[in-house]
Amino acid sequence: MKTNKKIPTIKKSILSILLLLVLVLGMASCSNAEAPDGMQLASEDNVPYCLYVPKSWVVDNDDNFSSAYFSATDTSNVTVTSYPDSMTVEKYWETCVADYTASLDDFTVDESKTATKVMGGREAKQYIYTFTFGGVKYKVAQTITTRDGIIYNFTYTSTDTYTDSEGKTVEGKFDTHYAEAENILSEFIFR
Repeated sequence: MKTNKKIPTIKKSILSILLLLVLVLGMASCSNAEAPDGMQLASEDNVPYCLYVPKSWVVDNDDNFSSAYFSATDTSNVTVTSYPDSMTVEKYWETCVADYTASLDDFTVDESKTATKVMGGREAKQYIYTFTFGGVKYKVAQTITTRDGIIYNFTYTSTDTYTDSEGKTVEGKFDTHYAEAENILSEFIFR
């Protein structure tokens, strides 16, 4: 009796197509239609995450990262970058500290502000630090997580001071948008 060997091949083909469909749907692109209320998409289709920022912010992307800033006169910003590396978050942070210490003036970490956060459903660490560049003092909240052998950085950066309506230099500009940055982080998702 002759058996039909095409049936198992057809079943394998159907299973392969279904598996491919599941993978494609799992990597479905993000859209503004799915954006949380009051937010817009700030990431491109070529990254494995969705970054949503307030509609009032200006989206400023590149092929290698996702970014948005508050306005032309207030460049407080958030940026997401990724690096293929199987380091732990702690080891990666040690590398960052060594690099920042060597390249940034007045680099100082506020150890009391180090916190555990959630980034895209994954445990993350947030480090807050300051540095001076071009005579301007900046303050940064860098949140780091790993996923599938890739390091993801969510970075909120702002100058640490601002000039008020009377022309006086005031400390605390970082705090002006920190709550928004935390909200942006809470809406970050991996695809």
